[in-house]
Amino acid sequence: MASDKIPLQIVNAISGMLDSWEENYFNELKETYDESGFRFLFTDYTRKVNIISAFVFSVTLIISVAVNEMILGIPFSRNIISSLAISVSLGTISIIVGHLKPAYQRSQNKNFLENNLIYSLSYMSCLASSGMPIERIFRRVGEVEDNPPFRALINRFLVNVNLLGLDILSALNEMADQSPSKNLTKMIASIRTTIMTSGDLKNLLLYEVDRQLQKKREVLKNSVNVLVYIGEIYVTMMVVTPVLFILMITILSIMGGVGGGAVVQLNLIIFFGIPVMTAAFIIILDQVLVIEE
Repeated sequence: MASDKIPLQIVNAISGMLDSWEENYFNELKETYDESGFRFLFTDYTRKVNIISAFVFSVTLIISVAVNEMILGIPFSRNIISSLAISVSLGTISIIVGHLKPAYQRSQNKNFLENNLIYSLSYMSCLASSGMPIERIFRRVGEVEDNPPFRALINRFLVNVNLLGLDILSALNEMADQSPSKNLTKMIASIRTTIMTSGDLKNLLLYEVDRQLQKKREVLKNSVNVLVYIGEIYVTMMVVTPVLFILMITILSIMGGVGGGAVVQLNLIIFFGIPVMTAAFIIILDQVLVIEE
């Protein structure tokens, strides 16, 4: 009897671990989705992802079975197995893409918001200098703001205050929870604390502007240093290295050390190696450079 309980305990332990992992995963996914800026509800989004993945699975299965049967002439048993493998793979990929899309969108919003936050804060500090409350400041900023993620957060704040009847502090708290940027979350928390205490938004926003300017200088300085290193690596990898390889292969082919494979190796370097390294450097530069609008 004791030996029969051991497998049951193992199954219960594994089931509990899976349930805990699933709960934590979906909580993190929901938090990421809330910060991504999508307008749909999280349940609607997950339902849509499941429907799309089921559609991809069904269409891929039908097309794969038809192609294997009519064109390739594969036997029925092998046809079903291969078609199921392809359909399951594509359906799983569609689910993974659907779950990764909120994280990608949140990252894009975070980068765009933080790169252009200094301009929004400068305008907010000017409005705060005239004695405007935070609600009127956000209304004015929302009318002229060119930063879509920040404008979306401001619109949610105004909807919560004007339509849903939330108080300013609760609306600011919800705005901070939906922000994809930790810097903006801390700034909103500082605004909330200032409203609860002194109410002097002018000095707070001026301090935030100075802090963001100093941070931007440091980021630009680091970007310049990184670009210098990338430039040196680019010259070494894209100019010196291919020339050395071409010279070595040419000399060895003349001396008879390479044989008939010299042309193939040169073609690989020129038509494959150099384009691949160029694409890699383009991706690296795209990640390093800060695009400002």
